[in-house]
Amino acid sequence: MEFLWHLLMAIGILAGTGVSQGCTPPPGARNLALGRPATQSSMFENKETGKAVAGKAVDGKRDGKWAQGSCSHTQLDTEPWWNVDLGSRQSVSAVIVKNREDECCGERIRGAQIRVGDSLADHGKQNPICGTITDTRPGSVSTICCNGLEGRYVTIVIPGRAEFLTLCEVEVIAQGCALSPGAQNLALGRPATQSSTFENKETGKAVAGKAVDGKRDGKWAQSSCSHTQFDTEPWWNVDLGSRQCVSAVIVKNREDECCGERIRGAQIRVGDSLADNGKHNPICGTITDTRPGSVSTICCNGLEGRYVTIVIPGRAEYLTLCEVEVIAQGCTPPPGARNLALGRPATQSSTFENKETGKAVAEKAVDGKRDGKWAQGSCSHTQFDTEPWWNVDLGSRQSVSAVIVKNREDECCGERIRGAQIHVGDSLADHGKQNPICGTITDTRPGSVSTICCNGLEGRYVTIIIPGRAEYLTLCEVEVIAQGCTPPPGARNLALGRPATQSSTFENKETGKAVAGKAVDGKRDGKWVQGSCSHTQFDTESWWNVDLGSRQSVSVVIVKNREDECCGERIRGAQIRVGDSLADHGKQNPICGTITDSTQGSVSTICCDGMKGRYVTITIPGRAEYLTLCEVEVYGTQLGDTC
Repeated sequence: MEFLWHLLMAIGILAGTGVSQGCTPPPGARNLALGRPATQSSMFENKETGKAVAGKAVDGKRDGKWAQGSCSHTQLDTEPWWNVDLGSRQSVSAVIVKNREDECCGERIRGAQIRVGDSLADHGKQNPICGTITDTRPGSVSTICCNGLEGRYVTIVIPGRAEFLTLCEVEVIAQGCALSPGAQNLALGRPATQSSTFENKETGKAVAGKAVDGKRDGKWAQSSCSHTQFDTEPWWNVDLGSRQCVSAVIVKNREDECCGERIRGAQIRVGDSLADNGKHNPICGTITDTRPGSVSTICCNGLEGRYVTIVIPGRAEYLTLCEVEVIAQGCTPPPGARNLALGRPATQSSTFENKETGKAVAEKAVDGKRDGKWAQGSCSHTQFDTEPWWNVDLGSRQSVSAVIVKNREDECCGERIRGAQIHVGDSLADHGKQNPICGTITDTRPGSVSTICCNGLEGRYVTIIIPGRAEYLTLCEVEVIAQGCTPPPGARNLALGRPATQSSTFENKETGKAVAGKAVDGKRDGKWVQGSCSHTQFDTESWWNVDLGSRQSVSVVIVKNREDECCGERIRGAQIRVGDSLADHGKQNPICGTITDSTQGSVSTICCDGMKGRYVTITIPGRAEYLTLCEVEVYGTQLGDTC
């Protein structure tokens, strides 16, 4: 029933017209707030429904009708608040709030802030904020993404005014990762070390490698768990062999009656350094579930590194790990994603030839055929070269989402592709080997399809190379997927009609003043004479800015370029920035992408991946230029199946 309700809520969210932020809880997502102790700033009471205590918001009943008596309700307080104690520090994916649904009072919840943290000072109002409720329709269901924000207490507060706070249900969703089918475990069988090794007569030495042996059995007597001595800040480490992009780390806890609680607070760190045994590498999460046999899935969101370290900080403890799986980051190309490599010119270090299949030229890897059988004659193949390479020319600089490589699938030779690197960039020096790397192929199974995430890495050339050894390089298909975002179904254009400003305003007699607001008027017409484009003067680092009104989670920014004969190239290199600062007109806010398509009438879709901020700024850095925008659309993210 819980999953069904989440599904119905997700459908309701997508169907609504007021959605700007959303997370789709994964199937079976756990509600951390259900039945937990709750408090509020005061309590409303009447004869019909009795006391509207704080606990009614976590009673598991989603009925939003006041008469049903299942909603919490404060008095008319200055900055009213409500708080739930989750019992321990948790990693929170989302908070879902059901608003009152009868005719009265839905608008009261406007601007309510969700805060998550470990402090009860000022009733939790100083804890970090993960979002604000903007949908005030009666019965609205607001899903606020917290993206793993950690804390014991979740507080909902209406800041800055006196108001009633009514909550008909609050769900706090545990952070989790939805792993793609067939996701690869990078840690399986890899070399592992730990701070010390526990040993007894029954099970022998509990060496570090037992945590990556592929056995999830959590019973100590089965002798498949690693185990340290009682060390100060015990640690365990696995070497993935090369720098990898990590989606998640899954840790199986000991499941017999003894000792599950020992793993409490264990940190997962991913990085390239072995200094202090990897304890200073970036942290991707903390284990909070200490139940015997628990399986903790810690989201690393593409954090990159060669080493994964698990450490229990700040105390002396035993560290027992019954299995550790390091899941490779993957990319799922969107429906209709464009293959930039199809039919493009390709070259390679040499060409293999035999009587049966002829010359295995480089172009066979971009012929659109995914057949991996060598006898079919559709795979490229080099000679036995030192550091063999293959390269495709995309024709122009492109933003690359992913590179998909199909391996040879007959009985021979799948393992040859091990360690092949994918490089993307604009240089042909040394055949592109010096261009930035976006990933490494680790799956050598016959017929494997490796999807390497490039996350918008830009360049004209994609090079595949096997570094450091002599080898044959065989590629049965290479697909280079264009970077792109599709606004989620029902997503609202957050910029439409919002206040906009720019560095200056161009004016002429025919079209009048080309004010900033013309870029958010809902008209995508790119013809200058139609008078619907914004336009600056010839400014140094010209800029344009829109105020979304409150902090939002931004998925996509779409920019329509001028489409008449004049001036499309002016937009080249324009940067999109999203953040909360107006210092220097928002030019210091984080960047989510750059416009590279300067063809007339182009529509550039820039992925911001849930970047948060109130202001979206478009600026042309490093030169004097006119900035013309014929429409700017800003869409809220649906984080759904991401970590």
